Amino acid sequence: MIGQQRILDYPRTFTTHPDYTAHNGQLVTVKRELVDGEEYDREDGDRMYEVQAADGWIGHVYESELVA
Repeated sequence: MIGQQRILDYPRTFTTHPDYTAHNGQLVTVKRELVDGEEYDREDGDRMYEVQAADGWIGHVYESELVA
């Protein structure tokens, strides 16, 4: 998945992170997988990745929020 481009499918019900909402539906590039100690919630088992949008925005998203 690293280096691939995916569509960000951020849940519309989450409104506390406006930057994520603003980039919902956009193509992002997967930069790297996050590791322990980096805004990572392992409780649900979904991997997290750092992604970058065309406008330079960088976010941390769950694998399930990235669609082909």
